Amino acid sequence: MNIQEKLISFAFDKAYPYIVEQPVIKDHLSKISFILVGSAATGLCNADSDVDICLICDQKSYDTISIGTRWLDGRPTEVIIDGTQLHYYGISTENLNQKISDMDNLTLYVYRNAIVINDAAGQYKQIAERINDPDSCSKRLSREVDMLGRRKNALHYVLNSDTDPMVRIELCAELIKRLLIVIALFDGRECDSRKRPYRTALLGNTGIELTPKIDELCSLLDVICNSDNHRDAARFLMLFDNCFDRISQNR
Repeated sequence: MNIQEKLISFAFDKAYPYIVEQPVIKDHLSKISFILVGSAATGLCNADSDVDICLICDQKSYDTISIGTRWLDGRPTEVIIDGTQLHYYGISTENLNQKISDMDNLTLYVYRNAIVINDAAGQYKQIAERINDPDSCSKRLSREVDMLGRRKNALHYVLNSDTDPMVRIELCAELIKRLLIVIALFDGRECDSRKRPYRTALLGNTGIELTPKIDELCSLLDVICNSDNHRDAARFLMLFDNCFDRISQNR
C-alpha cells in the first residue's frame, strides 16, 4: 500500500473505532456522520501526516459532544494510536451550511475532497449535494472572477504609481492567490487556499496551461517592490492580464 492507502486504512480500522467508543460520542452515533478530511483524503500526504476525521451532526448533538473540547477555537482533539497522530473534531450542519452559503473557499475544498467513513446519519450527503451543485459552482466562479476584476484595477494603479514597496508586494501576492482560486474553479476543482494554493490549483487543464505564466508571476515578486522598475512591473501586469483574460473571456 502507498502512504495514502495506509492512512485511509488506519482511519477506517483504528481511528474510527476508537472515536465511536468515546462515551459522549457513543450516545449520539445515530446522529453523527464521520468523514476523513485533510491530506489523507486529498492524497497530499506523507509518512508524517496526521489523520483528520470530522464528525458532522445537528447543532443539538454538537453542543453535547463538544463539551470540554476546543473545537470552536479550531483545535481538534488529539490522540496517538499505534504511532499515528489522530485529530478529530465536530462541526454542526448549521455551521457548515452557513460557510457554504458564504462561499468559504477553504470549507468547500476540505469537504468536497472528503472521504466518507460512515454517513448512516445522512449529515454529509446534504452537504456534498450543496457543494457539488452546478449552479452554485457557476455562481462562485462568477463572483470570484468579478472580484478579481475589481482587484485587477487596483493592481494596475499600484504598479503604475510610486507606492510603498510592501503594499506592492502584498497586493501582487494577493492577486496571484486569487488568480489561483479562479483557475481552479474554472477547471471545476477546489484548491487549498490556505496551505497549498499553488500545489492544488493548477492540476486541471487550464491550470497546466497557465502554470508557466504563474511561475513567472511568482518569480517577479522579489523585484516588483521597486517602483522604479517599470519593465518588470509592465511584465507582471501583462502576464496577469493574459491569465485573467484567458478565464474571463471563456467562462
